[in-house]
This record gives sequence, C-alpha cells and structure tokens, in this order.
Amino acid sequence: MNVSPSSRLEEISFTGEPANPNYQFFYADTVNNDYLRKLRIGYPLEQLVSGCKADTGKILNVLNWTRQQWEHNGSNTPTKSDALTILKEAQEGKQFRCVEYGIVANTALNSLGIRARTLDLKTRDVEKVRRGAGHVVAGVFKRPGQMDLFRPPV
Repeated sequence: MNVSPSSRLEEISFTGEPANPNYQFFYADTVNNDYLRKLRIGYPLEQLVSGCKADTGKILNVLNWTRQQWEHNGSNTPTKSDALTILKEAQEGKQFRCVEYGIVANTALNSLGIRARTLDLKTRDVEKVRRGAGHVVAGVFKRPGQMDLFRPPV
C-alpha cells in the first residue's frame, strides 16, 4: 500500500473575496432548540460566558469548561454519543476520548448560538493503524456579516 500523498493533492488557498451570492446557507435555530436549551440551562453555560464581550472569549471559556468535565481516557465510550449523556456519565466518574470532548464542546457552543460542528481529523495512513490514527475537534464558524472571530478589525 502506498503511504505517500496522492499526486492529485492540490494546495488550498483562501481569499478575502465575498462569498458567491448564488450560494445561500441556512442554519438551524440552536438557541430555541429544546435539547440545547436543556443543556444550556442544566449546566452553567450562560453564566460561563456572561462576562465575555467577544465570541472568542466565549469559545475559549466553553472549551476550557469542556476539558474540565472529565479526564481523558482513549478507551472508554459513553452509552450514547450525545452531550447530555456524556456529561451525566462523566459526573458518575467515567472518562472519555477526544471524540466526546468534541461532541460536548460542539453542542455547548451551539446551545449558546455559536455555530460549531464536530470535525474528525485522520492521518493519511488511517487504514493501516489500529489506534491513534485521528483526532476529533470542534470547528467554529463565524456568522454571516460578523467580523473575523480571531482577528481584530484593522
């Protein structure tokens, strides 16, 4: 099996040009979602971000809070892969993988109206590795018309 990158790979570049107006994106109302409301109210998420003026601070607070909920254990899985189950089982002493950190962080951010999704990152030799061939993270997106989350205005 060839482990070198494909010759068809191309470098990705980004521009500051506005998005093509022919593409229209629709986003779910995460603030009024019953499941997300239960998470937001059941855990101190609104208090956690109440002093933050910018989304960056909110995001960092949620990521830090998520990390503090349990110790990492690469072998455990929850009974269900949703944030409320994971947090309940973590309170009972269970420990979980990066997958569960990504799920909880993503769900917590969405419950606060910050668009996020869980991203699975894989190594190029994932087919040949039994363990440790990837990582899971929460990816955060800025709202249409919002300034860049991580760069101050010029």
